[in-house]
Amino acid sequence: SDGSNSAAVVNSLEVRAQDSADAWSLGGAAGVSSGSIGAGGAVTLGWSDASVRSRVIDSQLDVAETLDVSAQSSGLVSSLGVAAAGGSGLALGGVLSANAINNHVEAGISRTSQENLATVIDVDARDTSAIWSVGVGGSVASTARGGIVASGNGIGTDVLAYVEGDGTASASVLKGHDLKVNAESDTDINSLVVSGAAAGTFAAAGSLVVNALDGSTIADIRNGADVRMLDDLLITALGSQQVRAFAGAGAFSLGFGAAGIAGAVNVLLDEVKAQVRGDNTRVLALGRDNDDGQQVASGALEQNFAADSALENVARDESAGEEDRSFEAQQEALADQLSNFRPEKSMKTVNGLAVNAMSVQQAHTAGGTVSASLDPTAILKLIGGVLGSAPTGGASLVATFLGSGSG
Repeated sequence: SDGSNSAAVVNSLEVRAQDSADAWSLGGAAGVSSGSIGAGGAVTLGWSDASVRSRVIDSQLDVAETLDVSAQSSGLVSSLGVAAAGGSGLALGGVLSANAINNHVEAGISRTSQENLATVIDVDARDTSAIWSVGVGGSVASTARGGIVASGNGIGTDVLAYVEGDGTASASVLKGHDLKVNAESDTDINSLVVSGAAAGTFAAAGSLVVNALDGSTIADIRNGADVRMLDDLLITALGSQQVRAFAGAGAFSLGFGAAGIAGAVNVLLDEVKAQVRGDNTRVLALGRDNDDGQQVASGALEQNFAADSALENVARDESAGEEDRSFEAQQEALADQLSNFRPEKSMKTVNGLAVNAMSVQQAHTAGGTVSASLDPTAILKLIGGVLGSAPTGGASLVATFLGSGSG
């Protein structure tokens, strides 16, 4: 509803905007030559961009039961790239994959009055986005082989839920029984890159994956809004980010040498805010129904994970009754803890006014290389490495009242 002085007297009112996008990209190549050079390469590109808005603006309402304003977006980008090359002399192969999602989701009530004190009002904006990316490359040559598999993935989200006035102490008053202003973002990247090479003289293989998540999730009452609830008023914002990445490379040579390297870099940035702000903004929540509490995230997780404690829980030889503190046993215990780790936000019950912001970030990264040269006289026998397996970034949280107005 977007107009000047729109009026409605109804039992229930729902204003909803929704978008769902699903994109697939596939790329494959093979190059085989009986001559000196064989080459093959594959490129995959995936992109999704959505803007979803649901708003009630400049209206006078008298809704008896429920007023729902919601905007929802879900995006999925999937890509698969495969390349292979072979030649009697030199073989070159590679895969390049790039995927991105950029979503803006907004739900709000602006400069609108609502008179009925029995109305349950819900303003909800949420986004769920995910990327699945797989790249595999391999080549075989009698002399030399080189190849690389690279993947770049990024998700940017801007999720906003709000109730706002016109910046002054206006006559527009939003009344009701309960009000919930909620913004949620849930983003997920899953990526796998693997490259392999085999040659008679020299083989080199490399894999690189870069993942980035950048989110803004904001729920607020602002800009001179006057909100008066008979029972509960909740302002909640939740951001959730998760990355799973694997990079692997393998090289095998009968002669001069073999080299393999794999790298993974994850960047997670999250801004989550729940707030009441503005000099003329007023909020009132009387909490009349003590038996009618509302559930909100407490800011803690139901299950916490600590790598140090997991490493202490190493495998035991029950027959001997002794602990096996070998490196392999510790790694197995850590992997078992990770496989069972399913963090869930804990909830709590509130009455009256709640302003709550929470961010959950997870990064799971693994990398491995195998390189081998069988020539005992080789100058370069074995090079292997794994780089950049740690996540970088952070989250900022705000749950505040800002301004000098009465409330």
